Formats: sequence, C-alpha cells, structure tokens
Amino acid sequence: TVNFFSAATGAVVDPYLTSPTQYKRQKKFLGRVYASMPWMPTPHPPVAALERWDEATDCWCASPATTPEDRRAKAQIGVLMPRTVYPTKLVVEHVPAMGTLDIAAAPRELELWIEVKDATKRAVVTAAVKELDPWTVEEHSKPPADKYVQIGRFFYDIHASNHVQVFNIVTDMQQLGIDVNKAVVRVKENWGGSWTCLYRLRLLGDTVARGRAI
Repeated sequence: TVNFFSAATGAVVDPYLTSPTQYKRQKKFLGRVYASMPWMPTPHPPVAALERWDEATDCWCASPATTPEDRRAKAQIGVLMPRTVYPTKLVVEHVPAMGTLDIAAAPRELELWIEVKDATKRAVVTAAVKELDPWTVEEHSKPPADKYVQIGRFFYDIHASNHVQVFNIVTDMQQLGIDVNKAVVRVKENWGGSWTCLYRLRLLGDTVARGRAI
C-alpha cells in the first residue's frame, strides 16, 4: 500500500510543528551525562522518522521538553504530504526490545492530527470521532496548531510480538469528504525514557483523484 509519509516520494517534515532533535553534545551537566551513555543515539534529523531503517539508532530522537507548554508532548513531528489523501491507517515501527539498550525511548501513547481549514468540517470530524470512539478525544489535547483536529489516539506496545504495528483510523474520512495533505503525529507518553525516538511512521490511505491506493 502507498505510504504517503514516504520521504522518497516527496513527503517533507514541517519544522514549525516538529520537536527539536536530541543531540549528544550539550553544555548543561545533565546533557553531558546523557551523552556519556553508550546507548545514546547518534543524532539524525527528523526526516529519519519517514525513512527506512536497518538497526538500532537508525531513528530520529526528540529532545526532552524544557517548558511546561512543551511537556504536553514527548515528541512531535509535522509532515507535509505531496498528495491530498483520505487517511485510513497509521503504521508505527520501532526496533524490537531485544535489539536495543534503550527501549524506554519507544513511543507509548500517540495522537494523529490533521489540518482541516474549514471550521464546519473540523466540527464534523470531531463529532464523528467522538461518536465512533469517544476515548480518542476524551483528554481534549491542545491542537499542535490552528485548524488541526485529532482523528486518532493509539498505544504502541513494546511487548507485542510484532514491532511494526498498524492502527486504524475509525472515522471514514472519505465518506465525510475530508481530504488532507498536512498531518502531525504527537507522542504523548513513551516507555519511561528521558527522550523519545521514532524509527518510522507511515500513513496509509486513499488518494482523492484515483480512489483507493494500491
């Protein structure tokens, strides 16, 4: 299935809606302590979360939040897609627990937000999501930016047998006529790490022009 988050086919990271990258070299004492840890990954840019990976540390790691406002998310990445789509699934990949010394940096609770410019359509989406899955929006998280609406809330399980986990978007965006080309994935909680790492995110869906992608 076509991955609309693929950097190889034109998806790019929105720097304005993406967390800072965690770097090894830091001036503060705590940063130097982190950098001395053998499992602290070599820094990769946020686009690494949209690309293939081969082994541990082939990922993007977000810097720990420094302000109360930022602490609403452990990590956040904004993606501009090359085509307008009806999103149907979010795929989250992380290196298996047996293959890393820092499984605590894996995402645990994630949210998916999309930009819907029309206020009436945003209200329609929210109502539809609440009707089908009230748990998705029960915490009323603050949008990452103006005109964004939440359409998914998921849990990534590091104990599952498959490290590639697929999450369905319960609302039929095509039926609602909601097509998008901007999305944000936010990690609300990780598995206890000081920072959060994303190995690969994929967004699946239907294209507006040609129907279902194959």
